[in-house]
Amino acid sequence: MDVVAVKPGSFLEITREERFFCSLLTHALLSSIMLREGLFARLGDVTEIDLDPQPGATEIYSEVAWLRDHWRNLGDPRFWSPELEDARKRFLAHCLVALGRRLDDIAEQPFFRTTGAHPKVVSPGRWPIAALAGDSELRDLKWAFNAKPDFILVCGNRALIIEAKVESDPGRTASGYSQDGTQGVLSRLLPAVSPYLDPEQVSRAWLAREAIDSHSPTVTWAEIAGLVERTPVDDLDEFSRRGLMRFADRAAASGARSES
Repeated sequence: MDVVAVKPGSFLEITREERFFCSLLTHALLSSIMLREGLFARLGDVTEIDLDPQPGATEIYSEVAWLRDHWRNLGDPRFWSPELEDARKRFLAHCLVALGRRLDDIAEQPFFRTTGAHPKVVSPGRWPIAALAGDSELRDLKWAFNAKPDFILVCGNRALIIEAKVESDPGRTASGYSQDGTQGVLSRLLPAVSPYLDPEQVSRAWLAREAIDSHSPTVTWAEIAGLVERTPVDDLDEFSRRGLMRFADRAAASGARSES
């Protein structure tokens, strides 16, 4: 199928924002069962996670702050109570066990609670990185709390984390942060805080212009473009179709530049 030309000067020609194109993909997956069938089959091939493409069978989340939002759902910190304190400690205990640690290991650390007349257990996402130097599990927990994967697909007791990349590589910092490693930690923590998930049925993948150097597999934007091309006109609006095709073209061009 030929891509309909984008009018000169259209912002669609120049936008580089990955989140925009991920939102188009979210819309496309919710709109088209054929697109879901194609992508879910491909993801199943590379991850062995079986996602059901039937309407409503697989939940599709984008920009997912899984741990942060579960933490906030324990209770409103503006209305503190002993029950909320206990709920936060139980939540942290589940997370730490998944990483081979115990709550008692950190309960007396200064970063664990706020100061003042009514100390409160602090979210790991707010623990100061300087206080965690040399403790890789606690740093991993902090980074996982702040992680927001582009997609998490949930089907029954199964879940798949997907991180999308186009012009950038997986993030790394001098402090030891690795986006690849953090996504791996997150895949261990999802079932720890959401016990309906089977730990053996939680996996992850990349969506990128070319294979990412990772233990997790990559699905390429070119493969997405191929699925979009085969999607019936009645299944997907023209703007979303054009946008995803343009994004696939941009990903391919970026890959060609990186090889030159």
